[in-house]
Amino acid sequence: MPFTSLGSAEGKAAKRRNEIREVFHCIIELSLMEKVDFLLICGDLYEHEYVKRSTISFVNEEFGKIPDTRVIIIPGNHDPYLPGSVLKTFKWSGNVYILAGEKELLEFDEPCVRIYGSMRPPVPPKPSCIEILMLHGTLNMEIAKNAYNPLTSVQLDSSGMDYIALGHFHSRFEAEGKVRTAFNPGSPEPLGFDEEGSHGVYITEIFIEEDGSKHSEVRFVAINRRKYHSIDANCEGCSNDEKAVSITEAVIKESGGREDLFSVTLKGRVEAGFKPDTDRMEASLAEQCFFVKIKDNTVPGYDLEEIVKEPGIRGLFVKKMLERVRQAEMAGDEEGRSLALDSLYYGIQALEQGEICL
Repeated sequence: MPFTSLGSAEGKAAKRRNEIREVFHCIIELSLMEKVDFLLICGDLYEHEYVKRSTISFVNEEFGKIPDTRVIIIPGNHDPYLPGSVLKTFKWSGNVYILAGEKELLEFDEPCVRIYGSMRPPVPPKPSCIEILMLHGTLNMEIAKNAYNPLTSVQLDSSGMDYIALGHFHSRFEAEGKVRTAFNPGSPEPLGFDEEGSHGVYITEIFIEEDGSKHSEVRFVAINRRKYHSIDANCEGCSNDEKAVSITEAVIKESGGREDLFSVTLKGRVEAGFKPDTDRMEASLAEQCFFVKIKDNTVPGYDLEEIVKEPGIRGLFVKKMLERVRQAEMAGDEEGRSLALDSLYYGIQALEQGEICL
């Protein structure tokens, strides 16, 4: 879990780890309250290389608190079904079923439900049963050839399942495919700035009508303790850290709560000679939210087009550097563009003052 930037094990990082357990407990309590028949866990329940037995014991004890709910677990890329895996070796509570290895189907009575762990069901569908498919994989993405278990909506639609529970992606998506039966709740608690928004679980009711037709009612329940926000702060015209802090604080308050985590990018043209001290700003804003990280993308307030017209070395330097900036933009090289811009403004500062302030 990416909590290393939050501080020591005794500080905020430890608090975030405890909150993961709290959210897991919340899922168990929600299962009790809703009297759910099945709790579906679609992989990545834990990290195979690092999980402690005490953590698995805690998870299993929680499962034992919902004996009337059948817990179905499939492995993911972080908790693979390998020799030595706790999915194989641990003595799980009697209501826990591991759908992996040679076992590709679980069948239950009252209600009649069949749960598959493979795109190729070992038996034909049974109209009198609710058919559920659980998968852990990469959906509808043209990415690297080594993508974990690549899947398409067309494949899901052709499966004939009444409901498809998906795992792998940490951000939720719902009603995938033309049949609109595939759902992925994502991680129940966000773990990084690439996992913004509300996080939680799906609660699904599946009905078989008298004529044999089936339909589902799916609702999302948010249970996350905190949210992550990536925001911009416009520091146009700022000449000191205090003003930049004031602007950033206002943006933080507008974007989320004091319990949230923020990645703030400072933007805009600031007065020449001023460069925001991000460490100082983070310290000043520490009490305004649970965590804040600031990145400085401001630029000095020079009129570059006017400088280009100047005779002499400053005009020539700015002209050449702007050409590099535009070349990087045309190539789609954001890192190169950022580097060229930094070099441009540091160069102007050095020409004017004989030194640069980093």
